[in-house]
Amino acid sequence: MTIAEKREIVNTIINLLLQLTAEEEMQEQPASVSTATKAPAQSVRMLTIKECTELIEGISEHYIRMLIAQGKIKAFRTGEGVHGKYLVNKESLLSYFSGNEDV
Repeated sequence: MTIAEKREIVNTIINLLLQLTAEEEMQEQPASVSTATKAPAQSVRMLTIKECTELIEGISEHYIRMLIAQGKIKAFRTGEGVHGKYLVNKESLLSYFSGNEDV
């Protein structure tokens, strides 16, 4: 399986999770809220920790892991043990470093 195929699978899973979350939120909202105001789903771009350090010059992989542990940027762990890795939400990373620290 190529890296592109893996990324496509991960993006598909993320989009499905986002849709599931959106559906749950819609069920919790009052019926007066119009579905026409719902924004279209956007594809989510995820980065490895190494890609994060390449995107934001001057930061280390350790610093990215620390931000993840502190909950300052959105990320999730894939895999188990030594073969697992973190995938970081690109929008969350850029938002954090632009000064808007809302996760």
